Amino acid sequence: MPTIKELKEELQFDTELIGLLEVMKNTAVFQFRALQARMERFESFPEAVDGFFSLIGGAGNENILITPVTQKTALIIVTSDEGFMGSLNSQVIDLARLQYDFKEASLIIVGERGAHQLEGLGLSFTPYRSAADDARRAALAEELTGFIIRGVRKGEFGRVKVLYPKPVSFMYQKAEAVDILPLFKEVPRKRQPAPDARELITESPINGVIDYLAEKVIEQKLLNILEDSKLSEFAARAIHLESSSQELTEKRRKVKLQYFRAYHEMIDKSTRELFSAQIIIRRN
Repeated sequence: MPTIKELKEELQFDTELIGLLEVMKNTAVFQFRALQARMERFESFPEAVDGFFSLIGGAGNENILITPVTQKTALIIVTSDEGFMGSLNSQVIDLARLQYDFKEASLIIVGERGAHQLEGLGLSFTPYRSAADDARRAALAEELTGFIIRGVRKGEFGRVKVLYPKPVSFMYQKAEAVDILPLFKEVPRKRQPAPDARELITESPINGVIDYLAEKVIEQKLLNILEDSKLSEFAARAIHLESSSQELTEKRRKVKLQYFRAYHEMIDKSTRELFSAQIIIRRN
């Protein structure tokens, strides 16, 4: 049975650790709220792009980013290198393994921890470092966009899917798969012009405009996904820390009871010994 000194030291350690976990949890919650507040979704941008492609109709249907020339697929798996994310990383990789054939797909993994898991499976892939801040996320979205464009133009793949942890709410995150390419589920058809509509005048070559817009759509989608992944990371960390804090608080309560019990037993023992000593002295 632990001594009173050991119980006291353990009680003090648990108290300090609970305080540290509380600080870490509050930090994660603050980071979640801060990122959520400054995220820019540009919700009107996809609508404007859809309108443009509907306007030009068949002029863009031959573009390989709109109509893939191969059915080969690239899988981008987004994982986190932060602590307390092992379970969520595994969910994302498990979803990819269940739904897709890794041997037939081009694999791109974001995050060293996810890369270690794929290495354990003996798979080849293209690794990218995870994004820790806003600047890195923007740069990573640009890098991944460049990789996708090059792969599509080389004919290595024509379809691209991203698997990542989606923040359904602060309390619930799940692995999600979304399509990046082709850009549209259905090939855009040309709108019927209004009776008084004039001919469409383009200052730049239409194919160049299509390529530029397609690249920006892909980059914006990837940036949104990376930001959602970061939100999931903050939320999952806060929830895990809260759970750990509650478990430690319950453990501390039990240690505290043990400490007071041992302390009172020591007092009772000392009182009995003192009383016995006094009786012996009186008899002598």
